Amino acid sequence: MKNIIMMIKKRIKNMIKKVWNFFEKLGCVRAVDSLARQGFHEEAEVLILAMLIKEANIKLERMKKLELEQAKEAKFGYNPLKHYFLLAFSSPFVSIDFGK
Repeated sequence: MKNIIMMIKKRIKNMIKKVWNFFEKLGCVRAVDSLARQGFHEEAEVLILAMLIKEANIKLERMKKLELEQAKEAKFGYNPLKHYFLLAFSSPFVSIDFGK
């Protein structure tokens, strides 16, 4: 029961974060539009570039986290016994199935 409650809390937290990010981007875009209409094109460009840099940094952090998780999975799934058995019995006549 605790696991279900923790999972629901995590999903709610993620949903709130996504809604917050949406409205933050919306406010930034409205500010850029307002600045551009007033003739402050350089300031609008700086603001939109800052928003794009922030998004790129967030995506880069996500990619690093994903790479770390994949490395952990690969390290966890490595079986040295399987590796050395394949080296020791690497003849065309010997076949070992490690899937079972």
